[in-house]
Amino acid sequence: SVSILTGNALTGTGGAISMIAGSGALSEGGLVTIAAGSSTVIGGSVTVSGGIGATSTGGAIEVASGFGTATSSGAVTVRSAEKEGLIMDTAPVPEGLPPGLRFLKALVILLTLTMIVGVITIVWVIVTRMPQAMQRPPALPDSITLPDGTRATAFTQGADWYAVVTATDQILIFDRASGALRQTVTLLGGS
Repeated sequence: SVSILTGNALTGTGGAISMIAGSGALSEGGLVTIAAGSSTVIGGSVTVSGGIGATSTGGAIEVASGFGTATSSGAVTVRSAEKEGLIMDTAPVPEGLPPGLRFLKALVILLTLTMIVGVITIVWVIVTRMPQAMQRPPALPDSITLPDGTRATAFTQGADWYAVVTATDQILIFDRASGALRQTVTLLGGS
């Protein structure tokens, strides 16, 4: 086995280890490979860990690809070998939306459905009620002959009649076709 260790520091910074491959002037730079051994039982492990900081921040771990001046930078890949010859990425499978966003999505869908039903209802009411509202009301009579000394205070009409409310709390109901007085109704408590 091979061990590479640095010295501990009682005060100040502990020792550092750098592994640097050589640069290539006209071709690729040198390659650094760290691999664990194979076995017929359990393969060797590679552990990369940052140091513990007792009174401050723990040590950092950085994995970065090389910078490319003519094209893009190099790729960074983390993968797990499932079977011989088959390599699968170990990126976590997305589990869908977080619970808060799932709830918000449900609210948006519910609001959209409510708005659709509301618009359909409004259009239905307009289509079914508009023909009735567009019908012309019965025409007003050209003139109304009231008994002498009677003063009108209100007027209303139906399909074949019209009525006048007088100042003496009487309702005079006239026939629309002939203009003749059909009925007189005296309100209780009238003068």
